[in-house]
Amino acid sequence: MKKLSILLLVALLSFSFVACGDDDDDATGLNVNSGTSTLRVNTLGVTGKLYVYNGTPKGGSPIALVNGGVSDWGIPNAPSGLWVLSVVSEADYNANKADPKVSNSLLVFVDSTKATYDIGAGSSGTCELVVDNPLNNYIEIRLDHFAGNLFMTLRPYEHGVKYVQEGNYYLYPIVKMTKQSAGGEILGVYSKQFVNGRQMLNANPDDTPSLNFSALGEINNTPVEALVYIYNQLGDGAEVRSPDANGSLVKSTLGRTIINSGNSKGFVVSMQPDFNQTTGQPLTTTFNKTFVLKGFNKTSEAFTYTFEIGKSYTLTCGSDGKWGTPAIVDIEPAP
Repeated sequence: MKKLSILLLVALLSFSFVACGDDDDDATGLNVNSGTSTLRVNTLGVTGKLYVYNGTPKGGSPIALVNGGVSDWGIPNAPSGLWVLSVVSEADYNANKADPKVSNSLLVFVDSTKATYDIGAGSSGTCELVVDNPLNNYIEIRLDHFAGNLFMTLRPYEHGVKYVQEGNYYLYPIVKMTKQSAGGEILGVYSKQFVNGRQMLNANPDDTPSLNFSALGEINNTPVEALVYIYNQLGDGAEVRSPDANGSLVKSTLGRTIINSGNSKGFVVSMQPDFNQTTGQPLTTTFNKTFVLKGFNKTSEAFTYTFEIGKSYTLTCGSDGKWGTPAIVDIEPAP
């Protein structure tokens, strides 16, 4: 009877260690919502947790584990600068921790200013699409055209693999360029496309198709958008909204949502025309956009202007809420 009691005690202790042992992710501080981090993410509509990586997950370790269905979650110990944030679902992570499937990836910029990005689990399949980045630049792959849904993001010279459902995919690669100050500080990001635009690949279980960059031709030197440097002199931090104060939130090209009053660097936003859904090309080279600055205490007048693809503008909103006359500057050189 004494021996049986000892065996039962050992069994209970073993069970308690298994049931109550530390979760590896919690123990390493991955599943922490950092209140001080300037890199914030939203996972609204996501079921389950998401692993976040700096760059490719293969051979690396996640830097965070984010709960699903949350907003404004702070990523602890996020690297500073411009980098690719890769997202892996909890199921894909558990299936292959050494080289998990990437659900989605996006370019983020981290400094002392808060920026919030939307991330999700996406849907992965068993068919592979391969993209080998031949450039010393970040590349976004979008679906169908320049303003299409983000498919994947690649670091310079990165070998990228996306697992998808069987079917046809129009892949539209976009070269991401940085707009820098004379001192080398990144002010914004702008885009260039290839002369031949996009390429169609068929994903199927019997093949591993790869995007052929040589068939895309040269990089077109004319950017596919207009950049606007907005300077806020309202005396109140403000958001950019379009076409009115209750309209859609316009983020900067670095993911920022609020322009501090008197910000000397400006708030760089990308203005884009409508795109042909069949050819992937912009419908016009000039286009109208309307927006306002919406602060907590003040809102500017609505501003409507005809922008031109490939141009860069500076625009100031005064303390009275009125806009000055836009000035055109070069996109390529530092302002």
